[in-house]
Amino acid sequence: MDASFFLLLFGLGFSLAAPIGPVNMEMLKQTLSRNKGWVLGMMTGLGAMTGDFIIAFSALTLGEKTIAQLATNISARLLLYTLNIGLLTFIAWGAWGTQIEEKDIIQADPDNPDENEPRAAQTREKEEGIDRNRASYSWTRGLVIQYGKGFGILATSPWSYLWWATFGSYLLTSGIALETPLQRLIATLLFLSGIFAWVVLFCGSLGISRKLASVKLLQIITRMSALILFAFAAKFAWEAVMLVGQLI
Repeated sequence: MDASFFLLLFGLGFSLAAPIGPVNMEMLKQTLSRNKGWVLGMMTGLGAMTGDFIIAFSALTLGEKTIAQLATNISARLLLYTLNIGLLTFIAWGAWGTQIEEKDIIQADPDNPDENEPRAAQTREKEEGIDRNRASYSWTRGLVIQYGKGFGILATSPWSYLWWATFGSYLLTSGIALETPLQRLIATLLFLSGIFAWVVLFCGSLGISRKLASVKLLQIITRMSALILFAFAAKFAWEAVMLVGQLI
């Protein structure tokens, strides 16, 4: 595998991840809606990357025909559409109900509140007796939930399987050395490196811009992300209805 092969897979991974889709909208919502939200956005992206890895490695190992059979089976696609629509609707509904407050955009260090947190927030924390262990548990739980959301959105999207059914066929017939499981694993990881670069760039840039945005603007962006997720759910619902028409 030479440098051109690396650039090809890296570029494909980056370009595939960059267009606005359900995963990117969920990363945007999480990054902008709360303090240190970029971490939750990153976990969403990593969950989607896990789904990509499973589908990509399966396509290169089991063969593109196996993935193509799954992707073109009407019953299997209807099941994936149903799961995907339900998940996107659930996430969009949660995004629509998200209320961003001033305290959510305070960039504070909980270990050093005297230097980084407003006095009013310090007083409120003392009065309410915030349980830090419980907060830590909630944060960990949030990371796990976002990882699961990213994985679920990607794994239940029929287009993920259709894309690899075609691109997997190209790789396997391109003359590139992919005879051994190790070579196929390396090819998959090179592809994922492009996706990872996009996740870091996207969440990092949003995290920086968030510090400059007002509460009202962040609220508007969050509501817009919810509407876009609803639109994706409606689009997939229409495609599912068309599939049902093929069965009748």
